[in-house]
Amino acid sequence: MAEGDDKVLVALKPDHGRDSILNIAGQPILSAAYFASHDFSRAGMEAPLGSGAYKIGAFEQGRYIAFHRVADYWGKDLPVNRGQNNFDVIRFDYFGERAVGFEGVQSGQVICTRALRPRRWATGYDFPALRDGRVSKQEFPDRRSPGFQVFSSICAGPFQGSAHPRGARPVLDFEWSNRNLFYGAYKRAASYFENTEMRADGPPRQKS
Repeated sequence: MAEGDDKVLVALKPDHGRDSILNIAGQPILSAAYFASHDFSRAGMEAPLGSGAYKIGAFEQGRYIAFHRVADYWGKDLPVNRGQNNFDVIRFDYFGERAVGFEGVQSGQVICTRALRPRRWATGYDFPALRDGRVSKQEFPDRRSPGFQVFSSICAGPFQGSAHPRGARPVLDFEWSNRNLFYGAYKRAASYFENTEMRADGPPRQKS
């Protein structure tokens, strides 16, 4: 319910989920006037009216899209936005294959990229532009709680209802795989809350 031009009241049931508040707060703000004359359920190539720090500029479907900073962005002075939204234009180029995109990095057509595969990070960055300083290879520590990469098995047929998952679990040698296949890039997670103050530290102890 709208309580004013800049305030919305959301009432939750007593048994709402723990994430409900975060899910609601993360929803984008959309213009009722704009979508009164545009079908919300249909996709199109016209950039919709938004309320963020950037707006869609030039683009070519399937090739690139550019975002231009909004000079009078309503939230630019909020404390949560301090130090963010610093670029006038942000452009994303799309490539059908990662190998083709990496060629763009080596030739200078792409000025910033992420290395998502340990093998490429360890062995692929050896080209003239990097050796003469035109390209810089850097690692930035991630202070957030990281995601997970796991192996999952679903039993069917003769293994259904058996102890197969429990028996297969110790088969994976993480240390060997990390050393020989992934160039030591991964670190075994010891907690669901890695990199946070909620991570378990040491053996269980009596609550003080």
